[in-house]
Amino acid sequence: MPRTSLAVDDGIAQELANLAREKKMTLYALVNEILDTCTKLLKEGADVKTLGNLWLIHKILTEIETVVIPADFMDSLIADIWRYNKDELIEKFRTLGSELSSLLKLYANDVDELLELARTYVKYLPIKNLEARFVGNGIYEIGLVGVGRRIESTVCVAEFLKSLLSSYGSEILDEDISKGVIRMRIRC
Repeated sequence: MPRTSLAVDDGIAQELANLAREKKMTLYALVNEILDTCTKLLKEGADVKTLGNLWLIHKILTEIETVVIPADFMDSLIADIWRYNKDELIEKFRTLGSELSSLLKLYANDVDELLELARTYVKYLPIKNLEARFVGNGIYEIGLVGVGRRIESTVCVAEFLKSLLSSYGSEILDEDISKGVIRMRIRC
């Protein structure tokens, strides 16, 4: 197969050479593998930024050992547990928010970065829409739509979110929760 030369910045060429050495590959083989994979994904409609985002979400989901199950099934499980032990269920969601904040702080140091991370990855979560805006004086308004198909699930997600935001030093000023919708104002 004929070879073609490609021009890249010196820094990128050096990183590729170092990576090839680390992976015990030739530079030719590494670049071909990268370009082949990226070309296939770009043809299927992905963009380069999406590819980087997918890798970060993969790392996060792998670190927390995520189990993917259909949202309707999860809503049903939450509703069943809610009937028998609502308080313990809510406490488990609060604990999850608190514990997950330790991991998320590796990627988001403050609430601004956390909200940016959430905006980037909301399409990979069972949430239809996330809006967050700074209104001044350290106050943010946050709105989530599509968080649970039952009120029980929405309440659990709200408790998770409050715990997560509290771990970032935020104070919950007020909240409005209805089936599938969470609105809150927080102060950081």
